Amino acid sequence: MDLLTNYRHNVAVLLLVAKLNSKKALLKGPKSRGPSSYAVFLADNAKTTGPLGPGGVAEIARDTSAKWSRLSDHDKQAYRAKAGKLAEAHQETLRQWWSTVDLRLVALENRRRKRVDGSKAKLLVDPFAPKRPQTAYVLFVSEHIRQNYTGGIGREQMGALMKSAAAQWKSLADAEKAAYVKAADVERARYKADMEKHLKSHTAGGLSH
Repeated sequence: MDLLTNYRHNVAVLLLVAKLNSKKALLKGPKSRGPSSYAVFLADNAKTTGPLGPGGVAEIARDTSAKWSRLSDHDKQAYRAKAGKLAEAHQETLRQWWSTVDLRLVALENRRRKRVDGSKAKLLVDPFAPKRPQTAYVLFVSEHIRQNYTGGIGREQMGALMKSAAAQWKSLADAEKAAYVKAADVERARYKADMEKHLKSHTAGGLSH
């Protein structure tokens, strides 16, 4: 690598590090959900709301909430229907954004968010990507819970179920685990095929997550 190439490489690295440490987003995605029926009602109500009174925004919020509570089910259903149509339109916008966005830029933005916000980082996640495959252990635990869950149990009881599942898994012989391992292999193969198909449909140029 000659001096000029080395210099350009070092500059590129420094610029990338600066971007990853910056609080300024490299990429902003659309909201993951469309407006709720109450949000649609708020927007409509804001059109007829007068100037702020002595109570300010808090008073308007209380009044608006009270108006919503007084609405009949029939009137609320109209807002639910309107929100549903907006949600469908938003879903299409979301699908279009994810089908054309540069996935390398998504990966960089998620790295930046992890650096800046740590464990509280809200990452960009493709809602249309195939679900990740479950491991043999997770498949076993899920089956154990389905077979032993009676409904209406609290967090402590669920914790006990998880512990008993973990203990049973440890006690299983390899031959007994084989069925779950095989099922997990099938899941991994399915995920790989689905992900390849998903990325091929991506119009940004066959990029990978």
